[in-house]
Amino acid sequence: MSEIFAALLGALAAGGFQTIFSIIDRQRMRRSTLIAIAAEVQSLCILIRHQGYLEAFHKKLRDIESNAWDGSGWIMDIRSHYFSVFESNSNNLSILKPDHVVMIVRFYGYCKSAIDCTRPDGPFAGDVRPEDAEGNIRAVVSILTKILQLGDDIAQLPQNPMLPSVADV
Repeated sequence: MSEIFAALLGALAAGGFQTIFSIIDRQRMRRSTLIAIAAEVQSLCILIRHQGYLEAFHKKLRDIESNAWDGSGWIMDIRSHYFSVFESNSNNLSILKPDHVVMIVRFYGYCKSAIDCTRPDGPFAGDVRPEDAEGNIRAVVSILTKILQLGDDIAQLPQNPMLPSVADV
């Protein structure tokens, strides 16, 4: 009887340790995924700010409002692949908190939309009616503003000392 009890106790202990290690591993994976995505998001926001994209579109809006606009749009020729961390971690999104996932997915959706709205071969390149170009400029301002707001919020999610504060960049 004591051998059966010992075997049962050993199996329970092994299962308990396996469960604990699994929980710890899942927490590590969740944190690593969130930190990696937050770092990529933060770097994208830094690039948007340093390239002056939002300011350029705001200038177009000021020109429109002051009747100094020439009717042209603005093209951002973004060819690099900036979403590699997100795409390589997309299978881990399910282990993140749902509200974090919503923010992250929206951020990348807005980024892709901004790229599509400003492509050199996109719908607003070349000869475009001024009212269509104006609508696109207004849309891009809204999209870039949302990207930066979401990005700043996402960068703060992991509370990691390795990521500089939004105020520091």
